[in-house]
Amino acid sequence: MRDQIAPVFSGGTGRSGTTVVGKLLSKHPEIRGGKPYEVRFINDRFGLLDLCYGVEGYEQPWKRVLSYNYTHWISPRNRTLFMKQFEKKMRGKWWERKNRINETSGLFRSLSLEDREELLTIFKRQFPRDQIQASKNFIYGYLDRQSHNKGEKTWIDTTPLNISVSDRIYLLLPGAKFIHMKRDGRDTVASVLKENWGPKNPIKALKWWEKRMEISLDALQAVPKSHVLELDLEALVVTDREESYQKLFDFLNIESSKETRKYFDKEMPADRVRIGKYRSEISDWQKLDKAYEEVLARLYS
Repeated sequence: MRDQIAPVFSGGTGRSGTTVVGKLLSKHPEIRGGKPYEVRFINDRFGLLDLCYGVEGYEQPWKRVLSYNYTHWISPRNRTLFMKQFEKKMRGKWWERKNRINETSGLFRSLSLEDREELLTIFKRQFPRDQIQASKNFIYGYLDRQSHNKGEKTWIDTTPLNISVSDRIYLLLPGAKFIHMKRDGRDTVASVLKENWGPKNPIKALKWWEKRMEISLDALQAVPKSHVLELDLEALVVTDREESYQKLFDFLNIESSKETRKYFDKEMPADRVRIGKYRSEISDWQKLDKAYEEVLARLYS
């Protein structure tokens, strides 16, 4: 196993371009992504971050207290509850699931059953002695065993929630870099309203977007600025294509390639992103405009 491959995490509020940038970068011969683009076992509930640092995001205060006590007062050797949940998900929905377009995805696409079980066995043996190193070993062990591993220097994961837990990812992986994909919140709302998992009311969807942004901005405060790239989807695809494209590769200290350039030119045309589409898709968009101004004032005051 080697840990030289550099991890990069793109993320945002959802429907903000996290997968778009992941697909672009994964065309580069030195950057690996996909199969699946979202591994889930790092930042999902009962993933590696929760095993090491406790479960975040519980709405009920008493659950947050229990989770904190579990990981701060219960030794790694005795965290059997979380470990059982981790194993269950590694063999369950992280292994095989339906994605947002109803296609079958999951870790099975690039990992054999034998390798999965071997990784779990090693992880369970190492975790009681050193939970952090065991978790790192699990990540890099998975990356080494991916069937499409061609010795790339960089790996990218595109789970939208990556940014909201960037502080904890950076604790676990101090060399990690983060691409925070942002998009006009009103257009994000218009996209979210079409999803079966999202709010169905524009103002409620905007509140959802505000909460996601607030958590993400707070988490990024704990990450060195040199490890974070803030990138607007509209700038990358429409308004500032060349400069934004170059920013990506400058940030990763990698030269652009003919493969990424071709993908950018052909698969990411300027008309792919409709700026201001919410005006044609949301009937009372003026009300959304007013609420959005108030949200921005709260977020960036």
